[in-house]
Amino acid sequence: MVELRNKRKSVVEEPASAAISKRPKTARPEVGKRLEIDPEFTLLDQDGNPVNIHKALAGNLVVIFSYPRASTPGCTKQACGFRDRYPKFTAVHAQIFGISADSPKSQKTFQTKQALPYTLLSDPKRELISKLGAAKSPSGVVRSHWILRDGVFLNVSVGISPADSFEGALKEIQQEQEKQENSKDSGAKIEEPVKSEESVEKLDDSTEKLDPDAKPAPEETTEETKPDAESTVPSEPTDSTA
Repeated sequence: MVELRNKRKSVVEEPASAAISKRPKTARPEVGKRLEIDPEFTLLDQDGNPVNIHKALAGNLVVIFSYPRASTPGCTKQACGFRDRYPKFTAVHAQIFGISADSPKSQKTFQTKQALPYTLLSDPKRELISKLGAAKSPSGVVRSHWILRDGVFLNVSVGISPADSFEGALKEIQQEQEKQENSKDSGAKIEEPVKSEESVEKLDDSTEKLDPDAKPAPEETTEETKPDAESTVPSEPTDSTA
């Protein structure tokens, strides 16, 4: 009887363990890698307009943040945090996109109610969310954010709090901007010595080189230094007998 119960228990437990093993796992993207996505892939925004993700990323500095569900307390705090810091993001020419599995209608309500100045993307199939490594079984979304430049990941933060999302993203993107400015300054400093050497070479070519065997030119005598002709003529002896 005991053996029969154990067998029944094992039969019941097997499907649960098998279901866990079959849960889809999304790989987290790596910093420095490019987001691999179909050039024609689009998602609808809060107004129902298609947004080509490949074109949105190309040549741009982009922040994408994901949230589990629109208009919930934690997601509202996260979205409003990006809203309040929006001028600081745009100051470094960064674009912001929010994304969740909500419908365009829910995104529109969320955007309007909270006066969000950036685009909200609707990803009900979690296609882009999965590529970003933020899909949660069975149909959830992990709160996260990513920073990309020209489609290449500069930062990946998956599974964070609302405050860590908007505060961390701003800090990280400001650091990235500082790196860009420092690299430009260092490049300018490297070019300066090259320019100075060229100018020195031109100066050397324009100047005459002194010949060590050349004799110095005779000095011209002035009227003051010419000998007095009268003083060099001997005077005739006087005749003392006259």
